[in-house]
Amino acid sequence: MQRPLAINSVEPSGNTSGQSELDINQGIRRGLTMADDQVSDTPSRRRSIRVADLKPKAATAPKSTAENIDDIGPDDDDVPDQEEDNYGDYQDFQDDNHTDHEDDDLVQPPPAKRTKTARDTKKPKSDGPKPQQQTKRRTATKQAKATTNPAKAVSNDSVDEATHADETSIIYKAVAAGSAALGSIVDDWMTDYEENRKLAVQDLLVFICRACGCRGPIEDLDVEDSDTIQDELARLQDAFSSKVTEYPLAGNTKSIKRKISSAIKFKRNYVDFWARWTRRIRAGPLFAENDNGWCLEVVRDWLIVMSSSGFRPFRHTATVTALVLATGLVELAAEIERDLATAQRQLDAELKNLSTPSSATRNSSDNPSALQEKKSQLEGTVDQLTSRKAILNDYLNELFDSIFVHRYRDIDPVIRIDCLHELGIWLDKHPKRFLGPEYLRYIGWMLSDKANAVRLEALKSLRPLYEPESHHGGLREFSQRFQQRLVNIAKADVDPVCQQEGLAICVKLASIGFLEEARRDELLVLLGSSSDAIRVLVIPMVEETYREEYLEPLRTQISNINSTTDVESQQPIIALKAFVQLLQKIISVYKTAIDLKQDSEKNNILDDVHDIEEPGAKDETNQDNDDDSEAAAERRQHRQHLREWIEAMEGEPCAYESHKVLLADVVAALYDSMEVVQNHKAMMDYLAKDLSSTNSDDDHDNDNHHWNLTDDQETLLVHLLYHCLQHQVDEAAKDKRKGDDTLDNVSRNLITSAPKLLAKYGKEHR
Repeated sequence: MQRPLAINSVEPSGNTSGQSELDINQGIRRGLTMADDQVSDTPSRRRSIRVADLKPKAATAPKSTAENIDDIGPDDDDVPDQEEDNYGDYQDFQDDNHTDHEDDDLVQPPPAKRTKTARDTKKPKSDGPKPQQQTKRRTATKQAKATTNPAKAVSNDSVDEATHADETSIIYKAVAAGSAALGSIVDDWMTDYEENRKLAVQDLLVFICRACGCRGPIEDLDVEDSDTIQDELARLQDAFSSKVTEYPLAGNTKSIKRKISSAIKFKRNYVDFWARWTRRIRAGPLFAENDNGWCLEVVRDWLIVMSSSGFRPFRHTATVTALVLATGLVELAAEIERDLATAQRQLDAELKNLSTPSSATRNSSDNPSALQEKKSQLEGTVDQLTSRKAILNDYLNELFDSIFVHRYRDIDPVIRIDCLHELGIWLDKHPKRFLGPEYLRYIGWMLSDKANAVRLEALKSLRPLYEPESHHGGLREFSQRFQQRLVNIAKADVDPVCQQEGLAICVKLASIGFLEEARRDELLVLLGSSSDAIRVLVIPMVEETYREEYLEPLRTQISNINSTTDVESQQPIIALKAFVQLLQKIISVYKTAIDLKQDSEKNNILDDVHDIEEPGAKDETNQDNDDDSEAAAERRQHRQHLREWIEAMEGEPCAYESHKVLLADVVAALYDSMEVVQNHKAMMDYLAKDLSSTNSDDDHDNDNHHWNLTDDQETLLVHLLYHCLQHQVDEAAKDKRKGDDTLDNVSRNLITSAPKLLAKYGKEHR
């Protein structure tokens, strides 16, 4: 029984979203920088199947299944503190074409149609009669002869079958073997295309099928009628799906280590081939008037249909191929955009010269046609570049709308990762076209993906975009929309690497003014994180916040209030007061977070108490329940006592202990980078300073009122002094020679300041 190509059915073999595939994909990412080892093409048993002999069976749309290849979404249980509307309620950026992100693939799409937009010439349908099989590929025949072993006697049938298999997989064999001559392979293909473009394109399609894991003869692929692609793929899937258990992009071996290595090497070579192929057709048939990029149109149409297949090897391989082709076209589109801008500026300058001749223009009156000729050349260049820009836009729009918008949310996380990776490249290489809400939103939605690796890829694609200052304008709206999700990732993502990437982006947002103050303050608490990497990332944001929000405003305020104050001489005290204000803010945010957590836990307990059912409550009707009523009253009294105890529980001792731990972590994190944390002598002098004269009525003659601290701030400064001295003592114990000098310095300062401190605070403990 033949199996039709199911658009949304679950593939017959393999785990579409298993952790092993994520490991493979992560291995691919890491392995792209590894040395290029030789990969042998392990032969597999092949059966001779002629696809042309199979009876075609019309493809039918499958019934809706519980597991849909396009139906994923963020899982609230897997992603902590995520916003409810991050994935499906991006209303500001919605359009009529992409409003439904969950069910738009539940029906089978119509066969892909090749469009003729941005083209003025009609494509020829055929180049002539089909040549004989024996003479269609010179390079194939040559390699087939080279691989034949004359020492072994084989039958003519076996030779013919082996020759045919070699003839239809020359490109695949070169890519799988990691050949260094991929450029020559592409050049040979271009030569074949110039001689017979139909057979050359068939070679490409066979190569794609081989990359999908299809083995055995593949013949008579119809490359001229896009309406037959669905049936062709149905026959291919029917012929090979039962034999394809692994495919090159997923690794062809059972060993996990070898599988990752095999997939790394093949994908690197596979991407390299298509990148070279895209660059080659740019200089050839893509813009040729007698071709109009026919080869790219055929490949695109096949990839669109294959990318919607429920057969995972087809879907994955087609998606990777289409994304690489799109990347090559994006690079070309960016070049044409720059050339067009340059040509347009030159043309505008020439038009201005013609309308208002300058002295240089008047001197060229000997040849009045020179300016007109140059103007005509520039106009021709602008027209040509504009036409090519329109052609590329058509290709990119169709690849994006027909493949990316469906596969970025594929059920397979590896495919989702590939989509996000290439989108990040497009955003970086052609920001003028892609750096906008209609493309950035896909990265924003994937920040809530349930797979750690997908979220990480989204963050990695996003982080470099904030580096060029020219990108900031295009990222402002996106940053406002998704900054809370980024803050949640930075605070408490379940994956440490995702948390670090998210925090790095938030720090950048804060530095360019895109992060709201309240959300920035939430991240300052991460100074108390147990992760060294997290503390290192947040320190620059803390230093910038301290300098811009506390130190500079306080210095300016003191200078403006009383010009007689020597600000420079009082710099240590100003710095300490500003730092204490910052610490007060950090601890306030930390205490709020603890209170919210405790309130949530308390409410959960209260809900559990409220939900306890009284035994026998449902059976009290028509029964004497005096004893039960007394027991129920006693239980209600116990629950009331429990409720009162829970409501009276403030958690202050626990919170206070947490604050002390946080302050110790803050001192340890900032000690090496901020001088104000090291200056224990200034802390002692500040605490010992007599500020009682601030009660004087003449504030103009009294400078001390600038340094007043509240009771909470003064207490906080005492704890800061303690942790500063404790940190210095701990560090002194690690280095005997330097430690002695440190302890001597601390002792001298204590001898000087201790009497003043006792005189000021001693009476409080009598």
